[in-house]
Amino acid sequence: MAGRADPFALDDVSGGHDTLAALPPGATEALSARVLYGIAPLCAAAELARRGDRRYARALVGAAAFLDAEDVLVLATLPGGPDALAGLLLAPGLQAPLRVAAAGALTHAQPTPAALAALAETADGPRRVQGAGSALTELSLRAGAALQEEAERLRTVGRHVRDRVRGTLRRQELQRAVASASLHPAVAWLAGDVDFLAGLLPPVADAAREPLVPHLLAAARGGDDALRARVAGLLHRRWRDVAGTALACIARTPLKGRDAALGPWMVAALGTMGAVEDLVAVAGAASGVVRAAAVTELARVPGRQRAELDPAVLAAALARASADPDPGVAVALAALAARGGTGV
Repeated sequence: MAGRADPFALDDVSGGHDTLAALPPGATEALSARVLYGIAPLCAAAELARRGDRRYARALVGAAAFLDAEDVLVLATLPGGPDALAGLLLAPGLQAPLRVAAAGALTHAQPTPAALAALAETADGPRRVQGAGSALTELSLRAGAALQEEAERLRTVGRHVRDRVRGTLRRQELQRAVASASLHPAVAWLAGDVDFLAGLLPPVADAAREPLVPHLLAAARGGDDALRARVAGLLHRRWRDVAGTALACIARTPLKGRDAALGPWMVAALGTMGAVEDLVAVAGAASGVVRAAAVTELARVPGRQRAELDPAVLAAALARASADPDPGVAVALAALAARGGTGV
């Protein structure tokens, strides 16, 4: 990367939210470097968005379920952000602070049918989220009758999915509607049915892919291994442009507990998509099993594709990987070297 001998040397933009917020206005490109090559890149992307730089808006929206609660507010003004916030309100397995932050962020968003429907579901009752009622009031004041009607239609469809109205055939019809971009994917959350999204019937239309990304990744975070495998089955090369950066950012985010298994999952999805540059970034910035997974995927990349990579970035990534004490990384590097792809 221009201006940095080692693109992974990012001490000048390390640290958390408060540290990044204190950086001078001229730190924009350094923050961008952290998004592309650093650990915990989503907080740097959020800081850029707060500064009016939206170049990583797609990654922030796609990775909404993995944002820190402090960064959720930036979604309110990003394209697709209000609908991603709707997913945060309802998707299973997410922590309460993230849901409360989503409700608060929606008070600053433009109304959408999905956002209105999600707030209506969580304003009261068993799915209540603190702040959703007041957010619904705020958003409803800015929503016209057409939006309100569409929100109610989504809630009705959600109830049909939940109650299995007209059985399996109707459910498949609705899944095809989501896959063709004629029905919003939020119906899955409104129904409380995470399997609905994992069971989408291909082909998925180009127009449907980007709106689906935050919901599929939220499903993966809250789901079990079987559900994650089904979501992974949807992600292939045609998803790379809309999902690749989000997946790479999550893979470079340290995850704990049951979420830790998602690092290698994200890497495998990047490999399926052919997102080779993103794999290099993960190999250089991550550690342990996630780094080993990234190097393993790089070993599977045809040599002609590796030859198209920036040699300095690849060399820096693999030099850092070679210092990783995890034995799995050493095994992966040996496999890559056997295919002539060490770059060092």
